[in-house]
Amino acid sequence: MTQATATLTPFDLDRLEAPPALAAGALGERRRAALEAFRARGLPGARDEAWRFTSLAPVARGSFAPAPRPDAGVFAAVERRAAEVLGAAWRGPRLLVVNGWAAAVDAGGDAAGVTFGGLADALARDPALADLLGDVAPEAGPFAALSAGAFSDGALLRVGAGVALTDPVLVVVATAPGAEPLLGLPRVAVALERGAQATVVEVHLALEPGATPAPRVVQSGLTQAHVGPGARLDLVVAQLPDDDGVRVHGHHARVERDGLIGLSVVQLGGRLVRDDLRVLLDGEGAEARVGGLYLVGDGQHVDDHVWMEHARPHGTSAQLFKGVVAGAGRAVFDGQVHVREDAQKTSAQQTNRNLLLSPAAAVNTNPRLTIHADDVKCSHGATIGQLDQDALFYLRARGLDRDVARALLTRAFAAEVVDAVPAGAAWVGDLVKARLTALTEVPA
Repeated sequence: MTQATATLTPFDLDRLEAPPALAAGALGERRRAALEAFRARGLPGARDEAWRFTSLAPVARGSFAPAPRPDAGVFAAVERRAAEVLGAAWRGPRLLVVNGWAAAVDAGGDAAGVTFGGLADALARDPALADLLGDVAPEAGPFAALSAGAFSDGALLRVGAGVALTDPVLVVVATAPGAEPLLGLPRVAVALERGAQATVVEVHLALEPGATPAPRVVQSGLTQAHVGPGARLDLVVAQLPDDDGVRVHGHHARVERDGLIGLSVVQLGGRLVRDDLRVLLDGEGAEARVGGLYLVGDGQHVDDHVWMEHARPHGTSAQLFKGVVAGAGRAVFDGQVHVREDAQKTSAQQTNRNLLLSPAAAVNTNPRLTIHADDVKCSHGATIGQLDQDALFYLRARGLDRDVARALLTRAFAAEVVDAVPAGAAWVGDLVKARLTALTEVPA
């Protein structure tokens, strides 16, 4: 493809920086092919079915330069911000990824059979680790292609066969504004070999959250997880409130025979937050347990797209997504369960429930099943409603004021998802509680 046929984008991709370890060999070829695919496609627009309820106009109107590696002062500021927000959870093996660039805080020592650290540094030491960065399917969308083709760094975790990590691994994916609007490109790779076990907590936060007329940072990120035969990965994604930036992140997982992934996604609101979750159950007996909670405030927009692919027999998947939307907030849930012809004895459940706290709040939900096998148990459903007025009256009749009663009912609504978060990330519940308290103070 020549430059003349490329689609214009708001990203100045000619200014990309690529460490030598990412530009050479087969990985370099894959990066270039993905970047060309994005250049040809450009940003999705109103005619793209997957984006018809989410406008990228604030991005399209801007101009964003790929973020250079931050200096030590920025990393230190993000570390202080993470410690402030996470409190006692800021411990154990942990890594910072700021605007797509990594800096180890505490890699947890050199445990046998474990590789954990910055992605570019790891590939420089061992180019064979590039195999952990799987290909991105064209149907994953333009932002996945941008992330795969333009990233310069990120985080990498590999857990060897039979190794069970006792402490959660923490990856903080942060944005930090610069002198000009920036494009951040974080990449996270997680691979568990046969029989391995690990809990990974991925926290998304902004160094300087706040409201500005136009986004100062656009994040296009991608996390890829490979769960080997009989392995178990618990992946917790916590996105903290950010009224300034635009975050588009993909979480893609491939699960082999008898492997299990537990995926918990908690989004606390932002100007524009989009998460594309794609899970491929690629081995007999593979299992996925996916829970999502999105809390959306006035003027915010959160969009979750889920693709669950059953490719082998006896696979099991369960999805439960819940949303609480206040003020003039907007939320989107689009879920697809796809069962291939050979995936007999599949069991798949998909549920989306939404709670609107004001007349101006809105949700677009679209759960779907596509089944090509004839011996399956699959179900899906969605609800959108307001607080139960009888329950609210009951609580107020017993002396609780209106805000306290609303807070109790919304916490009860969210509890089913929060309670499923692994013990190693139980502190996420405190963030949810604080955010729900803020949302229920919005007048109905």
